[in-house]
Parts: sequence; C-alpha cells; structure tokens
Amino acid sequence: FIQSLVADKDILIIGNDGGSEVTAVEFDMSDAGAAIFNGTLTIPSQIIHAGDTDTLFEFQGANSMRFKAGGNEVVEMDGNTVTFNDGSADYDFRVESNGNANMLFVDGGNDVVNIGGTTAITTAALTVGKTAVGSNTALRIDYNDDNTAPSSVLELSKEGTVFGRFG
Repeated sequence: FIQSLVADKDILIIGNDGGSEVTAVEFDMSDAGAAIFNGTLTIPSQIIHAGDTDTLFEFQGANSMRFKAGGNEVVEMDGNTVTFNDGSADYDFRVESNGNANMLFVDGGNDVVNIGGTTAITTAALTVGKTAVGSNTALRIDYNDDNTAPSSVLELSKEGTVFGRFG
C-alpha cells in the first residue's frame, strides 16, 4: 500500500512526459483522497457509485453513453439521439426557468405534458398555461416563411382579450 503519514499531505504520481516532469495524478488528502488527473482518464465501460451499484454512468460501444439510476436507464446518448427514460418507467422530466420550477414538465405517471402553468393539470395530454397575470399570450403558434414579422396562425389570449385570431 501507499500511505501518507503526514496529515493532509497529498500523494502524487509523477512521471516524465517528453523530458518534462509532470504530475499525472494527485490524491488530495485534505479532500478525503479526491483524485485529480492531469490528462485524459480512460474508463473501460462503467463508473459505478460505490454505495449504490445499480446507479452508474456506462459506456456501451462506440458513441454510446448511458446514465442509469436504480437499475433503470434514465438517459441514453448514441451519437445521433438522446433518449430519456428508455426503460419506460414513470419518470418525470422537467425544465426550470426563472421563477418557474416546472416551465416544461413531462408527467410520466399521468402521460401528460405541461408547459408553463401548474404541473397538477392531468386532464389533457398537452396543457399550455400561464400562471402570472400580464399581457403575454399563453399560447401562440406563428407562421413565418420569409424572415419578416410572423403572422399568427393561432392565438388565444386572456389579458389582451383576443380569444381567437386564426390565420
């Protein structure tokens, strides 16, 4: 074994790179032995959490990475596609914005998507909501084919009291 007998004294692995001395790896003893690598770290296939062996970061062949939690594949990236929840568990997915913890919320248990508004709406497959009072339209679909100001194809509003404007 390799041991530092001095409190908080780092352990260094030093080598020679093209005639220059380099610290390849440093084990920071004041940070419970955290490893600091000077260059690339090559992993054969998995990084596994020591206290939870079914939660891991996994490499599966060329251009493929997976994040697993509780044995379920949460995110997979294969070079062309990013897939969330490939194992079809009832996972939720959310995107935060300034002032809204659930700006985009996919409710895996209820198979619904909420944009803005509240995450408790489960009566429709897609809900576009606005919780703050103001003049912004909650839902607007625009058509623009010539890079000029868009023309509304569909607009529903409340504060500006439009309730229409189709086409």
